[in-house]
Amino acid sequence: MRKRMRKRMERPGKKIVLMTLLFGGLLATPLAGVAAASGDIALVGAVKSADIDAVRALLEGGADANTRQPDGATALHWAVHRGNGEAVQLLIRAGADLNARNDLGVTPISVACANGDGAMVEMLLDAGADAHAALGTGESALMTCSRTGSREGVRALLDRGADANAKESEKNQTALMWAVSQKHPEVARLLIEHGAEIRARSKGGSTAMMFAARVGAVDSARVLLEAGADVNEAIAVESTYNPPNPYELGGNDAPDAADALAQAIEAAGVQPEEDLQETMTPLLMATASGHEEMAIFLLSRGADPNARDPHGATALHYSMLEGIASMSGVSLANYVSHLFRPNMRDLVKELLAKGADPDARIEGAVPVAGRGAKAATGATAFLLAAASADAYTMRVLSENGANPLMATEGNTTALLAAAGVGRVQDFTESEETEALEAVKLAVALGGDVNAVNEMERGALHGASNLGGDSIIEFLGGVGADLEIKDIYQQTPLSIAAGVHLPWTPKGDELGEVVREETAALLLRLGATPLDTPGYFTPVEEDSDAYRMNPRRTVPGITIPD
Repeated sequence: MRKRMRKRMERPGKKIVLMTLLFGGLLATPLAGVAAASGDIALVGAVKSADIDAVRALLEGGADANTRQPDGATALHWAVHRGNGEAVQLLIRAGADLNARNDLGVTPISVACANGDGAMVEMLLDAGADAHAALGTGESALMTCSRTGSREGVRALLDRGADANAKESEKNQTALMWAVSQKHPEVARLLIEHGAEIRARSKGGSTAMMFAARVGAVDSARVLLEAGADVNEAIAVESTYNPPNPYELGGNDAPDAADALAQAIEAAGVQPEEDLQETMTPLLMATASGHEEMAIFLLSRGADPNARDPHGATALHYSMLEGIASMSGVSLANYVSHLFRPNMRDLVKELLAKGADPDARIEGAVPVAGRGAKAATGATAFLLAAASADAYTMRVLSENGANPLMATEGNTTALLAAAGVGRVQDFTESEETEALEAVKLAVALGGDVNAVNEMERGALHGASNLGGDSIIEFLGGVGADLEIKDIYQQTPLSIAAGVHLPWTPKGDELGEVVREETAALLLRLGATPLDTPGYFTPVEEDSDAYRMNPRRTVPGITIPD
C-alpha cells in the first residue's frame, strides 16, 4: 500500500494536496483510520476538495467507494453536496451505494434536493436511486425538493413514482404545503398536476391554502384557488382555547408577525366536529401575519371580510395590530417589533368596501407578546386606529359608519387610547404629533375629555404618564379635569412628579419617569400642588393598603392627618 500511494503522489501537482488529505483526515478522525485503509480515507477528502484527478486515481487504485466518515457520510454524499457531477459518476461506476444513509438517515438524493439541484436528482435517479427515499422523520426527497423549489428535481421524482401526498411524521405536512410555504408556485402547480391533495390537512388542521396565507404567497394561493381550493376554508379550534406562550412552542426564536398565533392553533389540534366553535381563515391568517397584498387578493377572490378568529378578532382588527399591542402595555423591543408594524390602510379600505362590519368588537384576549391582550377585549377597529395614533384611518372608518364612541369592556374609549392610556412606550416627537391629531379628532367626533376607564383613569393620566405635553395642553384647553384621580388616587400631576403611592399594587404603578416639564405645565394650567393639605386621602386602617403602609406616607410628600 505504501508503494502504491507513493506512486500516486508522484503525479504532478498532487503530492501536497494528497498528503494533506491523508494525514489531515487521519488526525481529524483517528478512529476511522483504524478501520479504513489510507486510500479510502483520502477518497472522501479528495471529493471534498473537488480534486477530480485524485478521486479518479484513488478509485482506480482500489479505494472503497463506500467508505464512511464517523458520521456515516460517504464520498457520494460529499460529491452530491458539492454538486460535482463528474465525481458522482466516477463513484457510481465504482459501486457507490446510491441509497447510503448517514447517521441521520440522509441519503445522497436528499442532499441533492436540499441543495435544490434538480440535475443531480435526475442523475441519481437514472443510476437507480430510490425515488421514495425519506428521512426517519418521514421527510421524503420529494418534500425536500419541494421546499427548496427544484421544479426539475420534483418532476424527476414524480415521474419515477414518488408519492405526492406523503406526509412527514411530526406534523403530517405534505410536499405541497412546503412548496407554498417557500413561495414556489410552479412546484405547487406540478405537484397538483400529479395528484397532490389541495385539501389535505396537517395535524393542526392547516391546508396548503393556510400555509400560503401565513407567508403571503400570493402566486401560490392563485395556483391553489385555480385548482379548487376554498378561499374561506378554516382551521377549527375550540372557542375556549387558551393559547400557550409562543416561546414554549418555538424555542428561543421570536415569532414573526402571526407566528405565535399559527403555532398556538397548530398546537391546539383539530377538535371533533361537534365541538368546533370558532375558526381561523386564510384572510385572517394573512392579515394577522402582516401580508396586506395577500389579504387584498383573497378578498378579491371572495374571502369573507367578517370572519372571526377564536378571539373574535376580524381582519379589520388585525390590520391595526399596533393598536392591540399599545393598549395592552407591550413595550417596543426587537422580539416584538412585528407588533408595531404600520397599519394596513389599503386593506382597511378594501375590507370596508367588501362589507366588513366597522363596529365589530374583539371578544377575547388576542395573544400578543406571549400573553393575552385583555385590555383590548371589546375594542373596535376605530378604537385600535386611535390607539395606534392613526387619525387617517379613524376618519376612513368614521366615514364608513364606525361608531367613534364605542369603548372596550374595561371602558377605554378611543380618546383615552389615543392619549396613551394603557401604553407604556413613551411618545417620540413624531408619535406625539400623530397622537395629538388622533386626540383632536376623537374629541371632534364627540369623545368625552373626562371619560374614565375601569381604573378611573382618564386621557390626562395617559398623556402625563408618557410626557405628551402637547396633548395635555390641548385637553386642558377643552375642559379636561386636571384633578382627576384614578382608583389609587394618582392625578396627572402626581404621575408627572413620579410619586409612587405605596398602596398601589405592583404592576399598576404609573409615573415611572419624573417629568419636570410636564409637571410644570400642569401647574401652569391650574393643577393643585401636591403639598396641598388633603391632596391624598389617608387609607383606612383596616385595609390591606394600610397594613402595607401603616405610616400612611408617600416619599417626598407629607400627608396630613
